[in-house]
Formats: sequence, structure tokens, C-alpha cells
Amino acid sequence: MILAGPGGAIAQTDAPKSYTEAMNWYRSGAEAGDPKAQFYLGVALEQGARGRPDLPAARGWFKKAADGGHALARYKLAVMLQNQLGGPADLPEARRLYGQAAEQGVAEARYNLAVMRQDGAGGPVDLDGAADLFERTAREGIDISFLHLAVLNTRGRKADLVEAMKWARLAEAAKVDGTAGYIDALSPLLSEKQLADAAARAKSWK
Repeated sequence: MILAGPGGAIAQTDAPKSYTEAMNWYRSGAEAGDPKAQFYLGVALEQGARGRPDLPAARGWFKKAADGGHALARYKLAVMLQNQLGGPADLPEARRLYGQAAEQGVAEARYNLAVMRQDGAGGPVDLDGAADLFERTAREGIDISFLHLAVLNTRGRKADLVEAMKWARLAEAAKVDGTAGYIDALSPLLSEKQLADAAARAKSWK
């Protein structure tokens, strides 16, 4: 874990000399209201700084940091709210926090928000919004997004099997698990011309 003090990055000579000192340092900054220190204290507690994870305490510090605008804290808190970690689940709040973290540039939050929009978790189903987010996260290196895009393009009135195969080929190139079976199921539904068109679209995608 990279150490960053309550005031931001610190010089090597100012770094804590022990894990206990680091914990005390983070706690001091956290209790003083520094969102960065609150986030790192939450991470330490989540990972077991006291010998075993303390998820309720971690969740509490992530909440404080999230309220202070810390992007990664918003993401971490959303994960805990979505998966009922350290307290009760709250899917609408998780969805809201993922949205905030996504706007602050957290790609993983953008991906999780896309999944929630796709599934209608914590709010209405929004397939178009999910597709837009998955295409962005695909560009950001979250390769499983390709397979989500393939599946989305087989659903609803806007189904486009050639576009679905394009995304499946991109998932295949990225070695996404489960792609081979998907391609085997989709291929018989397309003509040779459509398969060639899909391959050409995949090749030209950037």
C-alpha cells in the first residue's frame, strides 16, 4: 500500500517507521476529517490491520471519506453496499455512489454501474446507458465489457446480431472467459457475409 499522509504525498524521511505508526498516523488524520486518511484507514481495516478484517469499521470510514468527496472511497463503499459487506445492502445508494465515482474517473465504478443498469439493480433497467458505459470501460481495459456488449446486442427490439458478433470477436481477442461458447451459439444464426462483416467491424474498432 502506498503511504500518503493527511496532507498528501510525503517525503521518504517523513514516512512512518512501522505499521503501527502508520495506523496511528492514518487514524489521526482520519479523525481530523481528512478524506484521504479516512480512505486509507478504511482500506487497512478492511484488509485486517487488527489481525482480522473489521468490515463494519472499514465501511464507516469509507462512508466518511465518500461524504468528503473521495472517489475511491465512494467506489469501495458502493461495493460494500451492493454486496452487504459490513452492514445491510442498499442497492440504490450503491448505484448512486458508483455514478459519482465513475464521474470522477474510476473505471471499475463505471463497469459496476453498467452492470447495475443492465440488470436493473438499484434502479430501472437502462440497456442503452449500460451499453454506453460498457463501450467506455472496454476502451479503458476492462475486457469483460466486450462480452457484455455482445450479449446486449442480442436483446430487445434493437438486437443486431452482426454487432453482437463484432463484440464477441473482440472479447475472443482479449481472451475473455466464456466467449468461445457464446460464439459457437451465435455463429449459426449469421450468414457468411454477416460473419465477414462482423470480423471487419471488430478489426476496425478502436
